[in-house]
Amino acid sequence: MELKQYAALFWRWAWLIILAAILAAGTAYLTSSAQTPVYQASTQILIDQAPDSRTSEYTNILTSERLARTYVELMTTRPVLKETLERVGDGIDVDTFRTMVNVSIVRDTQLMQLTVDHTDPKMT
Repeated sequence: MELKQYAALFWRWAWLIILAAILAAGTAYLTSSAQTPVYQASTQILIDQAPDSRTSEYTNILTSERLARTYVELMTTRPVLKETLERVGDGIDVDTFRTMVNVSIVRDTQLMQLTVDHTDPKMT
């Protein structure tokens, strides 16, 4: 096939390519405008214990990493979430709030990542 034949074939089906692009853009616009915006706030928390001269630096770091894993589990427990909701005063239930909160460990560090997603920008 020559270059002229490819160009003729492209121009023959150009309307279909343009129509598909317009439909895809329209669908994407309608879908994104219909969605509720979700706002996100996040922070990192350093978990460290008081220095102890009797143990090595490596042992302190390992202990802090284990402590961080414990804190991650504790931060998503019902009492902690309930107290947080009482201080914030949003009026949502604890189970709903649990789905909005994500707590994770930053791998091989003493850091914890806390993220909250909410549809109200004042709450994040």
